[in-house]
Amino acid sequence: MTSTDDRTPEADFRWRGRDVTRLEAVSDGVFALAIALVMLADGAPTKLSELRAVFEQFLPLLISFAILGMIWHAHYLFFRRYGLRDGVSAILNAALLFLVLLFAYPLKLLFAVICQGLFGVGSRLPLREVFDESFPILVIYSAGFAAIFLVIALLYRRAWSLRDRLDLDELERGVTRQYLQSSWIFVGFGAVSALLAFLLPDRLQPLAGWMYFGIGPVIGVHAWRWGVRREALRAAATG
Repeated sequence: MTSTDDRTPEADFRWRGRDVTRLEAVSDGVFALAIALVMLADGAPTKLSELRAVFEQFLPLLISFAILGMIWHAHYLFFRRYGLRDGVSAILNAALLFLVLLFAYPLKLLFAVICQGLFGVGSRLPLREVFDESFPILVIYSAGFAAIFLVIALLYRRAWSLRDRLDLDELERGVTRQYLQSSWIFVGFGAVSALLAFLLPDRLQPLAGWMYFGIGPVIGVHAWRWGVRREALRAAATG
């Protein structure tokens, strides 16, 4: 079974990325910039009415922050686990950072539109314009969502191709395969949502957004199945 220390908090994975590299430092800066673009896109409030408008944006800002945080954590976990510094990984990382910056603001705008449609808060557009605007934004967001997780999937595919060089044990190989498959699940949801938003008639286009609620159950079942496999691998390793 894989051992851990204070720098490797995962029971089933030895972290090979011991020190923060320049690549990771730049990446953290880009993620911070993306969050700033989302949080401060409308500028700092100088009037009470502007401050009230900021609080009206609380829910879409919170959702956008959570999604960017999830992507950052996936990036952080990958480079902690594998510590890859090769050219292919650097190129894929650069592509990921570009996509994060490119889709940071559409992310906030999409959830502002959704929150306005569902709860009447989040967007300053009249309700009719909200639904008119939601179609192109959802296509852009879904395409970006799929592209970001495609790059993450390719990063895990790169790690899998180097599994022997990285000396991954059976548990670590299982974790790598699990996260590779999970990334493809996210890609699938984003791609199908973009396709539905583009092809469905106006009255059915909300289905393209509602399908994202299926990610949780699908990922949950996938994680449960891999949890069973990991228990079997642990038993084999200790037996």
